[in-house]
Amino acid sequence: MLLALALAAVQQTIVPRVPPSSEAAGPGQVGGGRDTAEVVPDEARSAPISERRNARAPGDRQLVAFTPLVWTSTPGGPTAALRAQSAPQRRDNRVDVGLAISARAPDQSQSLTKLQGWVAVDNPRFPGGSRAALGVRASAWLLDGTAQLALGKAWGVGRAAADDARDATLSLGATAILPYDRRWPDPARWSLGRTYELRGGYERSTPSAAPTFVRVEAGGGFATAGRATERGLESGTRRAGYARATAEARKLFTRGGGQRVTMIRAYGGVATHAPRERLVYASSLDPVQSFDNHFFRPRGGVLSGPHARYVAVGNGGLRAYDFTLAGRALAALNAEHAVRVRRFGRADRPLDVYGDAFADVGVLEVGALDAATRGGASVGGRGRWLADAGQRIGARLSFSLTDLW
Repeated sequence: MLLALALAAVQQTIVPRVPPSSEAAGPGQVGGGRDTAEVVPDEARSAPISERRNARAPGDRQLVAFTPLVWTSTPGGPTAALRAQSAPQRRDNRVDVGLAISARAPDQSQSLTKLQGWVAVDNPRFPGGSRAALGVRASAWLLDGTAQLALGKAWGVGRAAADDARDATLSLGATAILPYDRRWPDPARWSLGRTYELRGGYERSTPSAAPTFVRVEAGGGFATAGRATERGLESGTRRAGYARATAEARKLFTRGGGQRVTMIRAYGGVATHAPRERLVYASSLDPVQSFDNHFFRPRGGVLSGPHARYVAVGNGGLRAYDFTLAGRALAALNAEHAVRVRRFGRADRPLDVYGDAFADVGVLEVGALDAATRGGASVGGRGRWLADAGQRIGARLSFSLTDLW
């Protein structure tokens, strides 16, 4: 469990990730990949075991990895789970399935709510089809009194010419959030109502010695107000449409073969009439984006409890602020400089130790919405300036579960 917690913490920071075979990677990036400051949309997160091609394998071998998990929450106490991830070595479809049971259920809740689980499929192979549906991801989650259904499709529109390394992706996604027991979710992060959303996105990266990453996402939907009663959660009749849009641009500068890395990132977002879980968060991923983080999602979890000093860095990336701080609009600028102080192990599987300094500044439109943050303090005014700076040390270990086969 301690190892799982350590990995979860490392994955949510902007620690430089510099593969030995490329000088193009840096803070939050793997060879020109995504920035952890907004990890990925919920329909494209939690990628299972990477496909591994083994020339000696006759035909397709199904690789399956079983992972025991343990997390805790205030309503359910200790929760034990078993996760299974599978991927054929020579095909693209991947499956992630989990089953969990909590030690208890909240008072006045049905015992059946202790049983939880999820299933996620990447690049599914439909009956009668000879090829996988590349770019498709479907998932269903029943966790902590909330059901989340997601369906997404991504299209690669990059140019593969040798003199043009640009890579671009278009995506469409739909998400439904259906709470079924209000006693489980954290009311500081969830509206306790039903939410339905459609969105589209575009992202583009240019892997090079100074890579650039640009991402734009826009969407909207409607939410119904959840009403708490002694018998549980009742869906209200009030429905409100909402819209939200976010954009970010990031530039990396690497020197000395990844020995020194500098990142500059700009982020902006706006959400009109959005429910609490789809506001623009100043420091952290919002509850929908981080729904599959079993240490951060639960109310009173290991990384979300009242004494936790942890932020699932995302959106505005103002990491010194509480992960519940959110508003209707946000503009932020992040800067970070990292130096690799030591490398251990083999060149193809190194353990790199980095020291870095960072600074963030932004302005968040809160007003009355700040009552939704922890403590319910009132800020007043239409805008609030936020800033932080600090130093830290972090490590990255290059390792894949498929190395076990």
